[in-house]
Amino acid sequence: MYRIGDLTDTSIPDINIGGTLYSLDQLLEKTMVASTNVNTFFVPKAGTSLKAYSYKAGDTVGTVYGWVGGYDANGNLDGSIWLQFYPLNGDADTALMDGSTNSFYYWMVTPGTGISKQALTSQGVPTASQQAADAAAKKADANMSTIDKIGALLKTYAPYALGVGGIILAAKIIPPLLQKNKN
Repeated sequence: MYRIGDLTDTSIPDINIGGTLYSLDQLLEKTMVASTNVNTFFVPKAGTSLKAYSYKAGDTVGTVYGWVGGYDANGNLDGSIWLQFYPLNGDADTALMDGSTNSFYYWMVTPGTGISKQALTSQGVPTASQQAADAAAKKADANMSTIDKIGALLKTYAPYALGVGGIILAAKIIPPLLQKNKN
């Protein structure tokens, strides 16, 4: 199982949700909403009959606690990924595996998995491509020389400085001219 802060594998997988890739680490602590009818299970196992809950499109499925790799009928990892949800009572520290409302439950992630992209967007979840673009921009900014950073600041703020300077200059020049015209 993977959670924030205790990742042993730095290659966090991306999952396909409605044709858009999302990094699993961005789904932690986010509320998943079903976009189709889905079933969740008490065990992350292909072909399991230990159904936990059924949800209709538009229903809130739960808040993601983590994710796990699924396994087949022989107990071998099968390459699938399952989202793990907080127990319905919300207490992960005392979670049981007994099928009660105090149990974690799982949703197998497959293409067209039934997760609402709109709900993810409204929670501010970036797509994998947005994350990559942000990381590239940060890296480019970190690699800029001091001169380049000063140039970028001047390019951004020089028009404002010139505008303020012009207003101050006009405030100093115009009143004396108006006084001369009155006399």
